[in-house]
Amino acid sequence: MKKLSVAPTALAHYNKYLVFNPQSDSVTLEERFLALKFSQRTIDEMVLKVREYLQDRDVASWDELLQELPMGRTDAGALHLDEAIIKKSLQRTVVEKHVKNILTDYQLNRVVSVCWFHDENDNKVIWDGQHTALALYFIARYVFQLKDMHVLIPNTSFNFTTPEARDAYMSNGSGEGKEWISNFEIIRQIFMATEYAHQHDVPSVSSEHERLHRRLWMMLENGLYLTSLQGENRFKHQADGMFGRIPEFKDMGHDDILQNYISWYKLGPQRPVIHWNAIIPYEYFRDMYNKNKRPLTTQELRELADMTSRWQHDFDNDKTGWWVIAKKVYENFHRRVIYPQTKKSPLMKSSGELFSAIFHGYLQHKGASSSLYIQHYSDTFMFVAGDFKNV
Repeated sequence: MKKLSVAPTALAHYNKYLVFNPQSDSVTLEERFLALKFSQRTIDEMVLKVREYLQDRDVASWDELLQELPMGRTDAGALHLDEAIIKKSLQRTVVEKHVKNILTDYQLNRVVSVCWFHDENDNKVIWDGQHTALALYFIARYVFQLKDMHVLIPNTSFNFTTPEARDAYMSNGSGEGKEWISNFEIIRQIFMATEYAHQHDVPSVSSEHERLHRRLWMMLENGLYLTSLQGENRFKHQADGMFGRIPEFKDMGHDDILQNYISWYKLGPQRPVIHWNAIIPYEYFRDMYNKNKRPLTTQELRELADMTSRWQHDFDNDKTGWWVIAKKVYENFHRRVIYPQTKKSPLMKSSGELFSAIFHGYLQHKGASSSLYIQHYSDTFMFVAGDFKNV
């Protein structure tokens, strides 16, 4: 198998989310909890909340607590706090806020059985209920102050292999009272599943898993990477190489489109590829591929990289920048064409095709050679080209 390497700009991301090292993959609940680094003040506040709730329910010991909790199917044996294992490559990164929310608003009727299986090394590995298990660890250690952590927890055992557990986790990991599994996490799990298959010399789950795995490695080797950041965090952390458009990454089109994107990035646009505009050049490369029935040539990519390297101010200026122009054009288009039919407000995230049209118009506006933009506009493209006269 080809030896793969991670480009420096993507290395920190790889080490945090994607590294697969069997020697350091498994951690205990205690190790997992301590890694959260809750302050002593936060711990004291959570202890007080849980104690007040349990006292109101007349629950004064761990055994009494267990009587209030559901015990699932235990065909493969029982599960105790000190023997439960978390595999970092099988579980999402712990959401500290979710653990805190469970403990500050603890409700016995919301507790579900922790799901686990015996892995190939006979470890008892949790595949669902990581946050619940961490909350139970907290109650045992900090609320009841137990010294011996070999205590039973509500659990359900499964006769799974590691790939089967991963598939179950992806299928059942979101629901009422659970932390939602993001699209990024699904991609991460698919990557891990394929890494597991390669390292253990077993067949991969599917050809689609192999394709996504290959695509992600293609990006990592060239300094681009998907990111797990959501919402406003996407705008606060804009590091070089961050590519946050999961739909584009999962696109079933030719990998030549992504390869063009990577080549353009490496040629030097002199600016970070960040969430809120990653969609635009990607959609542009797809348009050009569909138009030419081929990827862009090296010369065309060099010309595009040279032009975009001189457009940093044009892209980023908060008053006259390209993104401001794109939004203005889209809002005008929405007001005049879409709203009269739908009565719905503009939805920026779904306007990739129109933003690409604007990009073509902007290339023409800036004097790019005709090979870099589409000359024969559809009605939308004609509208966009005309709209540039007013901005």
